[in-house]
Amino acid sequence: MIQIKQMFINNNNRPRTPLKPQGIVLHETATPGATAQNEYKYFSVPNRKASAHAFVDWNEIIQIIPWNEKAWHAGPTANSKFIGIELCHAITKEQFEKVWQNAVELFAWLFINILKQTKVTKDNLMSHAEVSAKWKETNHTDPIAYFKAFGKTVDD
Repeated sequence: MIQIKQMFINNNNRPRTPLKPQGIVLHETATPGATAQNEYKYFSVPNRKASAHAFVDWNEIIQIIPWNEKAWHAGPTANSKFIGIELCHAITKEQFEKVWQNAVELFAWLFINILKQTKVTKDNLMSHAEVSAKWKETNHTDPIAYFKAFGKTVDD
């Protein structure tokens, strides 16, 4: 059973705007070795002007914004439609495999319990790179290089 630790931030990095999520945007933190707890602490400081719903590392999943509220993670269009999940940047293959497994379990749980969807498509599970290419509101390419370093792709 997946365990999601809820540690909601209460500052201006949490917009408190309602969200009816249609899918998930997949990100990676780009901070090698930083844990979900490290990311929570970073976003607990006001004025970051960014956020995500949850962080997944090799040991735990920390949710910092409720699933039914917007987070600032991928530009205005994606933010108003998608849950943003950040995968912590593992250093070792072993860490990466644990992050991957935790993310797969979280995504399955979100699709069934929050999104109420049973089919994953290119329209309801997108990388930040795909969102950037589609709506051109950001220029991020994550998690393409991160996954490639460990022999994976977003389609995997």
